Amino acid sequence: MDNPFRYGQVVDGEHFCPRPALQRQLESFIRAGQNAVVTGERRMGKTSLVLAAAGRVRGLRTLYADLLGIRSAADFCRRVAAGAGRLERGDSLLRKTCRLLSRLRPTVTFDRETGVPVLSVDARSSDPEESVEAVFDMIEAHGRSMKLCVVFDEFQDVLRMENHEPLVALMRSRIQFMGDVPFLFTGSVRNDMVQLFRDSRSPFFKSALPFEVGAIPDGEFVPFLAAKFAAGGRKADESFLRLVLDEACRTTGDVQELCEALWQVTDRGRTLDRSDIERAFVLLHSREGTEYERSVSLLTGLQLRVLAAVARIGGASVQSAEFVREAGASSAAAAKKAVLRLVALDLLFHHDGEYKFTNPFFRHWVLKKSL
Repeated sequence: MDNPFRYGQVVDGEHFCPRPALQRQLESFIRAGQNAVVTGERRMGKTSLVLAAAGRVRGLRTLYADLLGIRSAADFCRRVAAGAGRLERGDSLLRKTCRLLSRLRPTVTFDRETGVPVLSVDARSSDPEESVEAVFDMIEAHGRSMKLCVVFDEFQDVLRMENHEPLVALMRSRIQFMGDVPFLFTGSVRNDMVQLFRDSRSPFFKSALPFEVGAIPDGEFVPFLAAKFAAGGRKADESFLRLVLDEACRTTGDVQELCEALWQVTDRGRTLDRSDIERAFVLLHSREGTEYERSVSLLTGLQLRVLAAVARIGGASVQSAEFVREAGASSAAAAKKAVLRLVALDLLFHHDGEYKFTNPFFRHWVLKKSL
């Protein structure tokens, strides 16, 4: 049997752990044409959840665009056009989409491995605002002819676009008149999403209902994981799986990654125990160790000590006397400055009043190295 655990990708079907309450709420938003902003920590499964909810609405087509890393209006247009090209395999809808995007010189190529058509546009030489207008004209036209939902994933990166202010305002002005097309905005960078949807100066202020995605409840996740291990002849009892959840900080993607490694280091017929988790960490560290070494090589002595202190005692009070002593910092201000640098390097993030490791397996590596 192949390893049943998937991470680092959108999952569906048997690989998706159902979240009935959240799915029902998102479905109700979609059916009502209600825009929503879906936030949560990275790797919590926001994208899989949103697409699973949309997939349960009969007759709905979902235009999904991953906006991670966009830096220009042309990038935005290419991502959305590619999503529109995936709406349906039929030639008629693809031809219609190309016609609607004719101002952006659309081209269709075919994926070498799958043979699936891939739609792209060339918006580089066009006026940025005109290009964005063309994309929303296309969305509006499709929304009139079909039941449509639009998912803008990692939406916070629109703030990284060159001269983003008028473009973001334009997006909002177009979206607010598409009452029959629900827009779901997902984002992992909490401060940026707050800036977009909760700052009164933003065009998107209070334009979408907030929807928070947290950890999957143990009562739902533990049976799902146990069944996966059992299908491969491995026994994982509830206490063991709760330990797995603890080690992965209950972050959906990290739990799946640790379980994938557990599967790799164990054989059929085994009852999994703590020693297997340690062996799984050895495998994970062998895969990621080079990146860990690179990360710590960028740090000053104080930053390294602060990182180790967060690993040992947590990051809830990084300016307390205890933390300053643990980190060997000269002052609370120095400790806080080092923490902020670690956040800038994406080694830590701030959530619910605490600084945490972006990668819990990196934390384990730091502890093992006794840095």
